[in-house]
Amino acid sequence: MEPSSVFAIQLLETLPEPEIAEIQRRQSDMSVSLQKANSSLSALNEFSAVKWAGLHPKFEAHTKLIKELQSDLDYVFRKIRAIKASLNLPNIDDDDEEEEEEEEGEGEREVEEQGEGEEEALGGGEASEERRGEEEERREASKDSANSKKS
Repeated sequence: MEPSSVFAIQLLETLPEPEIAEIQRRQSDMSVSLQKANSSLSALNEFSAVKWAGLHPKFEAHTKLIKELQSDLDYVFRKIRAIKASLNLPNIDDDDEEEEEEEEGEGEREVEEQGEGEEEALGGGEASEERRGEEEERREASKDSANSKKS
């Protein structure tokens, strides 16, 4: 006799007949439940595959379109920046900042100076100082060009 059959016979002898019948019933119930779940998942998988096959080309086309739009916009903004630089026009954001600064009081300027100290403490002071210097140079250049056009 094989070892597995010997083990099965010994197991059958140790368990009463009603318990073995209950185990077999539970196994068959579990088998039916798993077969239903498997068929449901198979149906869902087939449905998803059909939908994916229909939508995938559309997603690819839309993704391609978005990438093309992004590159077109990048090109347009680069051209706008180049034109502004050649005309020495200040950025629109710079004009808004100048107007806001004129409207702000001295107390708010002190708060800004404190914020600059915090930036420097965080390690961003040098970069922001460079940006401010560049902005001031652009403003001065645009004022100089405006003054030279007037005269």
